[in-house]
Amino acid sequence: MTICAARARTRNRSLATSIVFAAIWGLSACGEPRGVTPDQIELVAWYIEDIAHGQARNPQELKVTDATPEMDNLATWLAGTTLREQHQPPRQLASRRERWPEVKALFAQGHAVVLDDGLIGANPKSTREDQTYALPIVDAENRDRRSLDALVISLSKCDRAQATIWVAGLAAARVALDVQGGAKRWVGKY
Repeated sequence: MTICAARARTRNRSLATSIVFAAIWGLSACGEPRGVTPDQIELVAWYIEDIAHGQARNPQELKVTDATPEMDNLATWLAGTTLREQHQPPRQLASRRERWPEVKALFAQGHAVVLDDGLIGANPKSTREDQTYALPIVDAENRDRRSLDALVISLSKCDRAQATIWVAGLAAARVALDVQGGAKRWVGKY
């Protein structure tokens, strides 16, 4: 995928995602996050989740012309390393990418569901045996999702209100890509 195509794909994300970003951004009433604009938050959130969901992305997409130190921190971290001319994302993101086939299989079998906060859960309607099988994978995935949230928030040096925007953006991208990968959304109390 070319850089232009990847950027166009990022810009063409769902209207619902854009509305979520705009609503949370407007409700925060704190001005722009230090050095990271709403468009950059959306770019980084979708970049992270595309990689975690096994899709190819180019780290050069994160090199924006009006980058601030915070955006540069994120771009540098997400650039990871290159091994034999292959991009290797940071290990926190690589572990999710490696686990994605297992998570996707759990979604396909109906043993896992995606929650509105961007985390996943063992399907409460599954048998106890199926839940026992799914829980270690679900727990590892949720631990890594939370860890990535914390890393992004730390690298962007944001305050509590801005952290809410980041978490909502990452959650929106996760839910959309999980559903695209076969997950059913859990509605109601989990």
